[in-house]
Amino acid sequence: MGLDQPISVALIGAGNRSQKVYKPLINEIKPWVNLVAVCDPIRENADSLAESLGVPAFYDIKELVKSRPMEAAFVVTPVPSHHSIAIYLMSNGINVNVETSMATLLVQAQEMVAVCKQYKVLLMEGFM
Repeated sequence: MGLDQPISVALIGAGNRSQKVYKPLINEIKPWVNLVAVCDPIRENADSLAESLGVPAFYDIKELVKSRPMEAAFVVTPVPSHHSIAIYLMSNGINVNVETSMATLLVQAQEMVAVCKQYKVLLMEGFM
């Protein structure tokens, strides 16, 4: 990954926030982000968003990680799932950006930071 080319990113979560916030912004962030996949266990959501963005849909995060089209992931799922999803991704060497709030509990956020350091990946919290 260099500064001269966009990073390959998977969008985890294809619900309301991804549809209303991320979908309209994807074209604006193309100089920095190459969206390569959408993952959501609700097939209709994954298929709809993936088709509109011209990327493949995945319905199982394990299959997405096995396929590994991305260097990083935007985790746009309900807050209670941020911890488990981020831990899984980072433990597989994938950089993570989670939506706010980072986690439900402080101890979860602390574990996320520890796993980030352990696997030498990036962990960011933010929103678009």
